Amino acid sequence: MITSFFNKSKPNNYIIIFLLALIGFVIAITKYNTLPLNLYNGLKLTLNFGLTYLSIFVINFIVKRNDLTKDNTYAVLAYVIGLLLFPQTFLNVKIIVSNLFIILALRRLLSLSSQKNTIKKLLDFGVLIAIATLFNKWALTGFVLVFIALVYNPEKRFNYWLLPFVGFLSISILSYVVYLYMPNLLSYIDVVFYYKWLTFKTYNWKFNFALVVFLILTLISLLYYLQGIKNKKRIKQPAFYLVVFSWVVFCFITLIQPTKTSSEVLFLFMPSSIIIANSLQGNSIKIVNDIILGICFISVIIITFI
Repeated sequence: MITSFFNKSKPNNYIIIFLLALIGFVIAITKYNTLPLNLYNGLKLTLNFGLTYLSIFVINFIVKRNDLTKDNTYAVLAYVIGLLLFPQTFLNVKIIVSNLFIILALRRLLSLSSQKNTIKKLLDFGVLIAIATLFNKWALTGFVLVFIALVYNPEKRFNYWLLPFVGFLSISILSYVVYLYMPNLLSYIDVVFYYKWLTFKTYNWKFNFALVVFLILTLISLLYYLQGIKNKKRIKQPAFYLVVFSWVVFCFITLIQPTKTSSEVLFLFMPSSIIIANSLQGNSIKIVNDIILGICFISVIIITFI
């Protein structure tokens, strides 16, 4: 029943997606927020929700523009399930902003297969990754994705390999100039790449339980996803492979975050949602999909009320 409802892109689907995201936001405020609820903090939290929901719209645009899923809303549903399992992701504005710009950067790479405006897309990627890095230093790891994308790109030009660096350096130099004249404006930026590996001992049982559920769902879906790539059009295959590589890179970004606030798993949601969506639409046994989604929602209830 759940699978059938989200099987087509309908206005009602997006209303449900918004309500589910809002539920996750309310859970985050009531159970995990440590800031006093005044007007200033309320506006900050509202901004967090707005940026998170903007990410959902961007992902929906990406999957439809690049034909990464069929005409359904499974990808945004999977993304919102992630938000419900980890409502703490609503509370860290730096990770929310960094994640949004990484998604926008990945969007430019996924559209390279059209072989249109390649130079602009590569410059945009460098700029967007640089902005993401301002808010989270380890977002720089996402830069490796452009080299993977260029390997698959049928246009083999040397200048293409330099363009992302030009975009990245332009923002880096501009940021440094701003820092020289207004150091307080960029004082929050860390200049040292320090890290701390994620372990199950880092978090409480609720987070570990949610992480296990989400990873199992993603890994099982990944098996179906990889098998399905062979059936895609040859020109579309690089984009599907790039999603897999981005999932690996974002796993690394999540694992190595120096400050563990539970919100770092947000980086995983974008590639995972596309992988899960392809698995759901590719499975002809709808009852199995309903059981999987049912387990996810039951897990949300367990984490929230126990």
